[in-house]
Amino acid sequence: MKYFRFPTFIFLLLLLTFCKKDNSDTVIFDGVTPIVMVHGYLGSGDSYEWMAKRFTSNGFPQEKIFVFDWNTFSNDARNIQPLVKFIKTVLKETGAKQVNLIGHSMGGGLSYNYCKDPENAKNILNLAMVAPFLSERETVPSPLVTTLNIWTKTDYVVFDSDSIDGAINLELDDIDHNEIIACPATFTAIYKLFTGKLPTTTDIIEEENPIISGKVVSFIENFVGNGTSVDVYEVNPNNGFRISETPNFSFVADENGRWGPMNAKKGTYYEFNISSNKPGDRSFHFYREPFLRSDKLVYLRSFPPKSSLLNSALSSVPANDEQAVSVFFSASKAVWTGRDVLKVNETELSTAQFCAPELNSLAFFLYDANRNMRTDLTSIPLFEVLLSLKGVDFFFPSALPRQSVRFDFNGRILNTPNWPSKEDGISVAVFD
Repeated sequence: MKYFRFPTFIFLLLLLTFCKKDNSDTVIFDGVTPIVMVHGYLGSGDSYEWMAKRFTSNGFPQEKIFVFDWNTFSNDARNIQPLVKFIKTVLKETGAKQVNLIGHSMGGGLSYNYCKDPENAKNILNLAMVAPFLSERETVPSPLVTTLNIWTKTDYVVFDSDSIDGAINLELDDIDHNEIIACPATFTAIYKLFTGKLPTTTDIIEEENPIISGKVVSFIENFVGNGTSVDVYEVNPNNGFRISETPNFSFVADENGRWGPMNAKKGTYYEFNISSNKPGDRSFHFYREPFLRSDKLVYLRSFPPKSSLLNSALSSVPANDEQAVSVFFSASKAVWTGRDVLKVNETELSTAQFCAPELNSLAFFLYDANRNMRTDLTSIPLFEVLLSLKGVDFFFPSALPRQSVRFDFNGRILNTPNWPSKEDGISVAVFD
């Protein structure tokens, strides 16, 4: 069968008429169908930060947006059952009869497989798959579910994306595998599918008093950090240092790893310091740009628990007070050489060695791996087997007086202190 690819604006004009069923008799709670979002490989719920904030900027209630966190590192068919349970819980909590489902990458595959079961498909009003990783793509998963399939021609993670017979198909260009879930065009298409209308805006509408909350999970595997202490400090944006040694907010993550809420000041930079309170575990210091809008998807990550094999691998990351360990994390797009510029202390990292598009580089672990007390900019072998994670030999001395590490990502600046990595843990600069 031959498929035709339309420009985005033509696609949006056709979307209202390209529906497989009449949804007018669907019973929903308070006139709003809840949304369930499923992240992709090595991701977490914060993959959907931009998507969620665009929905709420258009008046969609934040309490009707849910994310399903799962351990993609051990992906198998058994993951469908936790998703089945999760969606049943959302239906029970909201009183809705159906949800709208979004799946990105491997989460698209999980959502597809969920909808293949006729009993599960009854719970889904619409399915949006974004750059889905699928073992089959000949047809939609169920005739009961209106399906939107979005992909990008410049995807270096899922190589075989294409049209799906019976789906609403949209191909985008010049965006990467992670950027596609955060971009305006994807949001517009999904919003139109779910509501029957074009969004009023694709901007993030600023609020005077954003309310912030989130979750503590482990890197890669998403084990919840129940009992983790979360201390929040206002910091000086020029150096990342705390304005006061007393936290502005303190929380303990609950049994689901959730912390908050807090009332963030507009235009204020914050440090989120997390500690598991378990012997031998390291603290993490997360630094972010000011919050523009209420956000319940602020994720804070720790190393996996000691029972995980990944913990053994990551234990090679230095913990000594002669050097600091810093991490750069781009939550919504990969760093591409030639398109993006990433500098750390004025040293460029966005080179072909580390940021060629096919590497899909999202995070950089920066430390003096060979402990020669100088920056060699060599690749750290530990991270060469992990998709999207890079390790670079970079020396940050941690001697007093305290210094700052300056991250410059496409002109956006975050400064973090060079904490001694044994005594004080690891710093993470997060660009959402």
